[in-house]
Amino acid sequence: MIVAVGATWALVGVIFSRAARNGMDFVSLMVVSSILTTLMSSVVFPDYDRLLNEPSRSCFRAAIPMLSAGFIMACGAVLLNKAMRLGHHGATWALAQSALIVPFLFGVIVWGDEVALRNIIGLVIIIVSILFFAFAKDDAEIPEKTNTLHWLILAIATLLFIGAQQTVMTLPSRWVDWTDVAHLRVPLIQWGTLIGYNLIVFLQKKRIDWTVWRMAVLLALNIIVSQFILFETLDRFAKMSRAAIVFPVGIGVSMILFSLYSFFIIKEKTTWQHLAGMLAGTIGIIFVALK
Repeated sequence: MIVAVGATWALVGVIFSRAARNGMDFVSLMVVSSILTTLMSSVVFPDYDRLLNEPSRSCFRAAIPMLSAGFIMACGAVLLNKAMRLGHHGATWALAQSALIVPFLFGVIVWGDEVALRNIIGLVIIIVSILFFAFAKDDAEIPEKTNTLHWLILAIATLLFIGAQQTVMTLPSRWVDWTDVAHLRVPLIQWGTLIGYNLIVFLQKKRIDWTVWRMAVLLALNIIVSQFILFETLDRFAKMSRAAIVFPVGIGVSMILFSLYSFFIIKEKTTWQHLAGMLAGTIGIIFVALK
């Protein structure tokens, strides 16, 4: 299940990369896709019979963290797109994925998740693999020219937003004797995302480019599948006090798959650092997943 989550995240990276390379209006893409995901998730996921006939605080308890996570996700995605416009796509995606350390450490320190020395070694190896990707030299063409410091600041800001979003969205899975009885988490997080993107549109005073609808449909379907698998995975691993490994392993898979896309499909220059990063990422995933 974690590998499946990582694969869906890699596809998100591919879509973001295509949007950046083709000069697509990224905010329009995300607004249209968030409209679709919000509508689909609001129809497919909630158990309205239980919600209407057995109203309880437990049904709505997840509203604040899920809406907040969606809003933070929107901000992080916009920062990620900007960073991709300023630098190597593989390196940008890999560096942003180092956000996995935030929910991992939060789970260990705050929630007391069980970790062994081999799990910590695996996390360190994954971070090392990300550093290999982030600082690999390349001659890739980028849509906008800038200095390395500007790109790095944006990439780190993306890291912080993604880390915060991952941490917040895991909170309900941690609550004692709480279950998503009405299946509201996916639609709630999508509503938060929709609010975030529309606020960005309002602040930028821009018009929506509806010609992005084809890519938006693909992105929306992928997000729906990804969110469903992710929450199922978090719930199952939280019961075993192992939820801290979900994001490191999923992101490691995502990072490797996206690197393969970067090398074979868009043919970004691949150096020994990229190859070392892929190998280290694979080893790190194995160590983190060991119980």
